[in-house]
Amino acid sequence: MEAQLEVTRIDGGTESVTLSKRQPVSIGRHASNDVIIEEDGVDILHCRVSWNKSGYEVAAATGEGVEVNGSMVRHAMLGPGDVLRIGSADIRFVGEERQSKPSDEESAARRERRRARKRRRQRAAAAADDDASDMSALDAILDEEDAEEELEEETPSAPSASPSSRRDRSESRSSRRSGTAAGGLSRLRTRPRRPGEEDVVRSPLVLALTAGGVLLVFLTAVFFFVAGRHTTQARYDAAAQLVSDGKYAQAIVAFEDFIVLHEGHPLAEQAQRELGLARVDQHVSGAVPDWKAALDALRAFLNDRRDEPDFDTDRDTIWRKAGDIALGSAESAGRTFDRKLLDISRDAGTILRTYWPQDNPPEELGEQIVSTRRKSEQAIVRHEAYNETLAQMKASMEADDPLGAVVFRRDLLTRYPEFTSDRKLDGLLKDTLEQEQSQIASEEINGQAAPADSPDFDQHLTLNFHARNRSDEVSVGKCVPVVAKDTCVGVDTVTGEPVWRRLIGPATPFFPVREPTLPSLLCFDTRSNELIRLEQDTGDVVWSAPLDEVAAGSPLILAGQVYVATRGGSVYAIDLDNGSVLSRLTFAQPVSGPVPIGDGDFVVVAGDREVVYTLRLRPLECVAVSLVGHAPGSVEAPLLAMGPFALLPEKLATEQTRLHLLRADPETGSLAIAARDRLPGWVVDPPVIRGRDLFVPSTGERVTAFTVTDATGQPPLVQVAAFQGQGGESGPVFLSTGPDRQLWMAGTSLRRIQLTSDALQPDPKLVNFGVTSQPLQYSGSMLFHARHRFGSSAVTVTRTDRQSLESDWQAALGQSILAARPAGNDGDTLVCVTELGHVFRVDAGSIRNGGFSSAPRGLLGLADREDEHVAAATLDDGRTAVWTAGASPTLWLLSAAGTVSGETELPEPLQHPPVAAGNRIILPFAGRLSVLSGQRIGTEVKDFTLPAGQAVPAWSRVTRLESGDIIAVTADGLLRRIRERDTPERHLAEAGRLEVGGNVLAADAHAGGQMVIADDRRQLHLIDLNRLEISATRTFPVPVISAFVLDEANVIAETASRKLHCLATQGDLESKWSIDLPGSGLAGRPVQRDGRTILALRDGQILYVDDSKGTVSDVATTGAAMAGDLIRMGDRVIATTLDGSLIDVTDPAAAVTPEPADQRKVATP
Repeated sequence: MEAQLEVTRIDGGTESVTLSKRQPVSIGRHASNDVIIEEDGVDILHCRVSWNKSGYEVAAATGEGVEVNGSMVRHAMLGPGDVLRIGSADIRFVGEERQSKPSDEESAARRERRRARKRRRQRAAAAADDDASDMSALDAILDEEDAEEELEEETPSAPSASPSSRRDRSESRSSRRSGTAAGGLSRLRTRPRRPGEEDVVRSPLVLALTAGGVLLVFLTAVFFFVAGRHTTQARYDAAAQLVSDGKYAQAIVAFEDFIVLHEGHPLAEQAQRELGLARVDQHVSGAVPDWKAALDALRAFLNDRRDEPDFDTDRDTIWRKAGDIALGSAESAGRTFDRKLLDISRDAGTILRTYWPQDNPPEELGEQIVSTRRKSEQAIVRHEAYNETLAQMKASMEADDPLGAVVFRRDLLTRYPEFTSDRKLDGLLKDTLEQEQSQIASEEINGQAAPADSPDFDQHLTLNFHARNRSDEVSVGKCVPVVAKDTCVGVDTVTGEPVWRRLIGPATPFFPVREPTLPSLLCFDTRSNELIRLEQDTGDVVWSAPLDEVAAGSPLILAGQVYVATRGGSVYAIDLDNGSVLSRLTFAQPVSGPVPIGDGDFVVVAGDREVVYTLRLRPLECVAVSLVGHAPGSVEAPLLAMGPFALLPEKLATEQTRLHLLRADPETGSLAIAARDRLPGWVVDPPVIRGRDLFVPSTGERVTAFTVTDATGQPPLVQVAAFQGQGGESGPVFLSTGPDRQLWMAGTSLRRIQLTSDALQPDPKLVNFGVTSQPLQYSGSMLFHARHRFGSSAVTVTRTDRQSLESDWQAALGQSILAARPAGNDGDTLVCVTELGHVFRVDAGSIRNGGFSSAPRGLLGLADREDEHVAAATLDDGRTAVWTAGASPTLWLLSAAGTVSGETELPEPLQHPPVAAGNRIILPFAGRLSVLSGQRIGTEVKDFTLPAGQAVPAWSRVTRLESGDIIAVTADGLLRRIRERDTPERHLAEAGRLEVGGNVLAADAHAGGQMVIADDRRQLHLIDLNRLEISATRTFPVPVISAFVLDEANVIAETASRKLHCLATQGDLESKWSIDLPGSGLAGRPVQRDGRTILALRDGQILYVDDSKGTVSDVATTGAAMAGDLIRMGDRVIATTLDGSLIDVTDPAAAVTPEPADQRKVATP
């Protein structure tokens, strides 16, 4: 039975295709196939069925293979019943079985039988000459052949025959033997031939037919040769067509078969070349290209063809293939994030550049490959960063650091914003926020407030300046608070006079918050970390609540409670009436001051980084943690509550601010970002809102106006206009809103601004120049504006009409005392010069009574010099020198009574306090000493000038000896004796020098001719100025930071370890006593009185040291920050404070109530 393919289609139709051993049967979708299956899953040529000399086989023409009996195969021998599934059609093979090859034993037996038969034939032919044996020999040969045929027919490899067929063959053989024997005898015997018995071989007809047959064989051979040539070309073309069709796997098989079948043919070499290229294309053209295999195949092609004579013709193909591999592998690297593909691309690029045409290289392709490789490498880096971030976030969460996980996420999104909506990151973020919320600790405290104490201003005399334009207004008993250095002062709203003063410590974290019911003020005392409630108009303390840490931001007064955040990350709930601390929430990071949001059910605080917290007030608990994503320390301005919104300004590194408008969910309290916007500059001061108008100040005196709305369908935050002020100086900017969309802006000046529909229109009038130091306050139509000059920290507050911008009074508070010295016959009065150039003259009685001083005795005319820095010093002749350092430096000389005796314009600022030299003044300028005679500088006596060099040292100490010589010490440790000489003209000249060796840290001199110098080598030198030599030197374990010569016998030295030493000037500076300083260091020069050394410390403590015992006998606490030297005023000792107050510290009882003996900090001798 002929072999057939029975095709059964899905619609039930069948057909049969007869197989031929010479012509394969093709199956596919194209119309040229023998079996056509037009379906989507079937290739143009799907497979072939052909004869392979031992049976029919199927070969797949696709990369996926063909399904045979349910399995995908590339090649398979077909047997009866095998089924091919192609698309929806079933193709069954019907026909002869596959021929099995004979075993090795059967093949050997056949070969042995053939050799035996040949030997027998040779023996039979040799015996043919014997007539008697002719017949037997022939019979034997025939019998052997018959026997061999029977054996061959009975071999297992042959199909078994039926008994009847075997009998038929036996009979046929018997008849053949008898006929053969007869024929053989007739041929061997010569006998006469009758007509019809002629020799057929010699017949002309037979000869003609034989010749014709030979001719036909020759012609057949010719035709077969020609057909063979056409068949070779056709096979080569078929393989080449497979390459053109992109069927590289079939093409590779076809070329391999062609090379085997036509070895040595001229086309075989070309087929070998095409085979190498097809192997490259096979790896490139697949659904998932194998770029490494493609590169290896290209290299193999190069190695095979490099030595061929026509290799140059392949260069164009090589660089194009290399370009495809370089570009494709680079693109795949970006899709699969495989760095190895980048290396493959680089290697292929090397081949590309090696073989591309040097005269016209494809530079555009090379640039495309480099660009693609760069993009893919960036994609790989991005993918690696993403995976690394996921791992880091999980590790942070395992380490109980959820904010660290949020930081990792923020850093990733900063680099790659496209991951903002990534589901894995969002899932981890949700887990981190839940973990952060779980770490917030809540506790009930129920702590009692501290008992109210009375103010201590009555023991301090505060120097202040007050002036008003009109006196017809009468005080109504209302005060406005002003913060000046470490004090809060209540100033009468009508007259401008200071009414009360309360010490709250330096650097209070917020301006006093007004509570309208009493009215009262909430202040924070940084000295004791207490939240204090004061009556606004009297300054009396209502209660004080001690906290564990310094407050962070303004407190929130809501529903009878006060909520205050601290820098340590806690939020306290305090009863407004009695100051009892009720509860506390503790966070894992510092938080900002709380603000309400929504209907008051929730309060929002911002963490130092990343997140904001939503709190429920009763009970105090955290109900939600929401992500904003701000960087650490980027939220400096307070949050602003705006109905359903809260505004969070975030400082950016590019000196810009990102505004986050947060909206709270009314049910859960979780916050969502309703809008974002950016504006130039940093927002560090509080924004303000009135109605829908939002005003945001930023650095550079810029204010930006927005419209805020919660109406559906409208953008919640829209920028309307912006205004840029002077912007020359950097300082706080405070805003105050008014009716009719008016805005008052206080920065380096006070001005009014009108908001129109699309602009901020400024009033051209500017008033109150200076640096605004606190928020604007108003009462009725009046604004209270507090500021300080650019060169001073004293606060000047004015009352200004909001419309006309005219001021009717001003008060200057917090003026530090620059110089003070006793005056009068008995030294019972004190002349003081403040940093604003005000000269006060006070007596001892006023100091003991305390309160606020009367008006100053003199003004130095500094009102028009807002940028001048003022300094002052007392001279040895009883006068006081005051000078400014600025654009117009000026020197004033005050008499012992405090009156101005002279004013001189200076060519440049002084570098050191001037020195009195008779009726002349020595002026230490940078690098030179000049002489002031009358109003002229350097005319009567020429200057002394330091040698010119790369860096001219500054003057550390200049003093005058009784002999008239000047001792000048420079910062490099060189002492010079300066003397006035007459020749060739009057001038200052160097008359001697002494080199200490180290850089000077501190220096002080005594009129008796002694000086101490502390250098950076931890040495203290006592110097005899008259002989200009070092009398003694002592080395300390740490540097000496201040040193004073109290008299001819005692030197006080303070070290960096807060240890104070009293040293004897006789000998080698041996210690008389030493104590440990509690709290802080010395505020200035100590005073010795009645066998005691009185020390004023910067934190307000006064120490009384018994010189005979070397122990602290008394400690008094003033509560005020001290600044400046202690002053001998007759038999009294006066201390000066940072805010310009005077305190009598002669005895402990004269300061404030001393601490109990068991609480005194006794120092070790």
